[in-house]
Amino acid sequence: MIWRNSYQALDLGSIQAPNVIGETLSGDAFELTSPKVLFGAFDFRGASELGVWSRLCQSESFGISTTFAYFLSRRSREIIQLAKDMTSPSLHSATVLVWESQLWREIIQPDRPERSFGCLIKDGVAEPILVGTPTEEAWDYFIEKLGARMKPC
Repeated sequence: MIWRNSYQALDLGSIQAPNVIGETLSGDAFELTSPKVLFGAFDFRGASELGVWSRLCQSESFGISTTFAYFLSRRSREIIQLAKDMTSPSLHSATVLVWESQLWREIIQPDRPERSFGCLIKDGVAEPILVGTPTEEAWDYFIEKLGARMKPC
């Protein structure tokens, strides 16, 4: 039997967070305020991984607002409609389409179109920035890091 190493999500550490400005699937203008947990993808093929992050968030009650974002390069009615069709209506107000994706793309450097990431943005800093498949180990690591960042000073 061939044993594989377990998959490890990549922690990019902390960075000054670029702005996240876009529109929710509910049609409202959106600008990210902190603290907020952000899960993102750069292509609709990332919907599967974002769906796993979403279910993991629902299983955990950490009392921080969560946003799911698609960082896209072009805007059209068809793209907006596709996003609405593939996202549960209950998540429309928490799902954002961001049209300026270059800075986030340069930070995350996705290795494939469906790659997702998660981070906590607090006081203008994104940390941890966890890139990769949302496995149970990745989620436990993310929650541990999240807890350390949310403790009062």
